[in-house]
Amino acid sequence: MNLIKYELKRLFKSKGFYILLAVCIGLSIISVLTQNLIYKASLETDNPITIYSTASIKSSFSGSMVMMIAAIFTAIFVTDEYQTGTIKTVMSKGFSKNQIYLSKYLSSLLATLLFYLSSILVTALLANHYFDKTLVDSTMTSSFIVSLIIVIAYHTIYFSISIVTRKLGISIALNIVGPSLVGLVLGMGDALINSESFKFTSYWLDSLLSNVAKIEATSNSLTQGAILGVIYLAIACAIGVFLNKKKEL
Repeated sequence: MNLIKYELKRLFKSKGFYILLAVCIGLSIISVLTQNLIYKASLETDNPITIYSTASIKSSFSGSMVMMIAAIFTAIFVTDEYQTGTIKTVMSKGFSKNQIYLSKYLSSLLATLLFYLSSILVTALLANHYFDKTLVDSTMTSSFIVSLIIVIAYHTIYFSISIVTRKLGISIALNIVGPSLVGLVLGMGDALINSESFKFTSYWLDSLLSNVAKIEATSNSLTQGAILGVIYLAIACAIGVFLNKKKEL
């Protein structure tokens, strides 16, 4: 418990955390204001568009930019003590590698969730102010819950990479490029098999998150997102714990 308090103290004293949180909020504001400008511009045409607040909020669930920010911050936060050598002081106080892993994981996960939730909250507030509120999405709550599972899975991958490499530059590069590279490889697999009924990419986190962010997401998309999200989370966590134990300071 003392170690978790220590990590939370580090988190909330981090200037980087507040800067990146502000960036998340700023990007959300820009996104909604841009949509509003497009809407106003369409009123001058023969085919004005309608933007629904529900659709705007749901689109924020996909959180691609937020996840990139989370990937960067996780790398910075996790590798910091390994880079400066202060992790040796922490271990000298009798804390095990697993305790260190858990405390850093939970505190950095909190940061990721705050980035993600702040983005959705700001989008919801502005979207409900500017856009049409008549569209109802019966899957809003379930999509939100599943999206959280997928976001936690993303974070677990970022965290495991960071705590295993323990190098800031490498961690940031792998956290940003790694998931995209997986998607690229899976896309090449799709091109090779050329099947309409089966797509490798549909089972990767990017597609899972995009599918649950759709209006009236299908029950299949929600179930698949929840199950695969938990599987990815568990695999990344298991690999991270195992390699962290093997790694010397």
